[in-house]
Amino acid sequence: MKKGLKITLIIVGALLFIVVLATLLVSPIAKSYVNNHGKDLIGRTINVEGLHVNVYTGHVAIHNLAVLEDNDKDTFAQFDTLDISIKLLKLLKEEVFLKHITLSGLDVNVLQDGSRFNFTSIIEFFPSDTTEEDTSASNWKINLHDIAIRNSHVYYADLQRKSHWDLKDLNIIVPDFCIGGTESTDAGLTVALADGGVLSADADFNSQTNEFDVSLGLKNFALNQVKPYLTDVVKLGSIDGRLGADIKAKGVLDKIMDMNIKGTVNLDGIDVEDQSRNKLLSVNNITVRAKEIVLSKNLFNIESVNVSGLTSRYDSYPNGRNNFTPILIPATSTAKADTVTKEAKEETATTAPMDLRIGKLNLEDMNFTYADHTLPDPFNFTVSKIHVESENLSLSGENTARVSAALPNGGKAFIRWSGNIDDWKKNQHLNLNISDLHLTDLSPYLVAYLGQPFTNGTFSFRSSNHITNSNLNGKNYIDIYKAEVGDRRKDVDAQMKLPLKAALYIIKDKDDKIQLDVPIAGNIDNPEFNYMKLVWKTLGNLIVKVATSPFKALGNALGFNGEDLEFMAIDPSQFGFTSEQFYQLDQIADILQKNPTMHVVMEQQLLPDTEDSFLQFSDKRNELLKKHMTDLGITDQQFSVRNASDTVTVKKNGYAIIATLEEGE
Repeated sequence: MKKGLKITLIIVGALLFIVVLATLLVSPIAKSYVNNHGKDLIGRTINVEGLHVNVYTGHVAIHNLAVLEDNDKDTFAQFDTLDISIKLLKLLKEEVFLKHITLSGLDVNVLQDGSRFNFTSIIEFFPSDTTEEDTSASNWKINLHDIAIRNSHVYYADLQRKSHWDLKDLNIIVPDFCIGGTESTDAGLTVALADGGVLSADADFNSQTNEFDVSLGLKNFALNQVKPYLTDVVKLGSIDGRLGADIKAKGVLDKIMDMNIKGTVNLDGIDVEDQSRNKLLSVNNITVRAKEIVLSKNLFNIESVNVSGLTSRYDSYPNGRNNFTPILIPATSTAKADTVTKEAKEETATTAPMDLRIGKLNLEDMNFTYADHTLPDPFNFTVSKIHVESENLSLSGENTARVSAALPNGGKAFIRWSGNIDDWKKNQHLNLNISDLHLTDLSPYLVAYLGQPFTNGTFSFRSSNHITNSNLNGKNYIDIYKAEVGDRRKDVDAQMKLPLKAALYIIKDKDDKIQLDVPIAGNIDNPEFNYMKLVWKTLGNLIVKVATSPFKALGNALGFNGEDLEFMAIDPSQFGFTSEQFYQLDQIADILQKNPTMHVVMEQQLLPDTEDSFLQFSDKRNELLKKHMTDLGITDQQFSVRNASDTVTVKKNGYAIIATLEEGE
């Protein structure tokens, strides 16, 4: 006999025993027997105030019955009225037929301490008559009609987890419950939760085919009730919010994992805090509409996901820690972790890969703050009004998504993405457009990498990145206006030390703008791959180029050949300088006056076969050159003149213009 049927028959049999006993001994005697022999019946003290039996109609009414705990002091369960009407003659045909069962005012206290409950001793009071479950068929039929539990209350507490569930106004309506017959079972349930929420359910079950159809509704369920059950995974200070659901499940009981689940789930007013009362996450609303979920196929076909008002932050600290680290509970041991990993691999090998589909994804009005505390100066950056939308999203195949966001001080960001999710290294396309970002917001990173802060400037950025089979090919377009930096920080050990102030002056155009192309390439599987480091390395190489050949870079930035500012040709026979050469010297003087961090050496170089009669003019030319620059206001700290040493290979006659940049303080 099936175990569930056996338990049902035991319960019904106990009720019938009371009925028969009341019939034989009449109600007062039956009442006295129950009160005096409760421990013989169920192993607990039973107190009943009223017991009335009508043997002719099969009607039994029990009033104010209470079952005590093992200590014979506290009450385990009690009810106001149990009213039963049974067709006694049906018992002769191996059929239990109850015309109605009404239980009113039930009040039950369920306490759990580890693996034991406060009703465990009642179960243990009825020892099993066999060590193996009896699976033989039974000829008994059970027909229960008009089952009603009204105005009842169930209190559950897990003593170890310090959690409790308080179910008040419990109302269960079961029009028909049948086992062994041809009739279908129909049941309904409504429960009001003391901490907020109403649970309702309707179910149809066919005992012949084992087919079921269940509808579940939940309104305003308080999320704080699940916090004690998360303690094995995370350590939270609080979790607040309301959960609502309208779920339908249909299937066959013998193949429960093949059931089809669909419906809607709503979460409102979510707030999650750590144990220090720091807010980790808040969400105004999450709505998920499921079209089809089949667990056996690992299929999750979601019609839509809508999230609004999500706010969160991520704080990065030294040693790889972040603001989520304190809430995570580490694995107890390596051995256990290895075992779990092995079991997880075996389960994954036998389970169908997840088939996730989202018809429409819409995330709006989100705010996210990233704070980096690993830098010399803390970096705190908030992206607000984030809007993400995608259609026909799936784990396999190519997907697309669009993202827009507001940056601090009026900046904007737009992202377009397409690519694979399951094999993301195979194919990814990401286009990023940032406009009107204030450089001072990025100053902590400039201090960390180059040792100087931004003091002014706006920044626009366009980036196009493609990943194909783990190989990244990226193009970055940088547009900067009125960029200025402060003095080098002596308290910071920067990763690179470059003459940034002078380099900015050189690469700015006449409109105070900087426009750069920064290509990025690399293999993302390389352990040393770091996108930001590649960007800074490319920018650093550019600055080094400017520092080693500033006049050439300046000339190119101004729109003419920068090589014209790196060499001034002369005729050894000329004593002075031509008007064209004076113009070239005036350009050099103008640049030096605008950039006091630059130093220029003009080195006179003459071919070895130059006639001695012409060599005597070289010193005179140097003196004339030096005087001309002094007259223009150029000091010795910025300008000097010399003759080339014998080790210099001379290719033509003239002055080599050697410019260097010194950052200064």
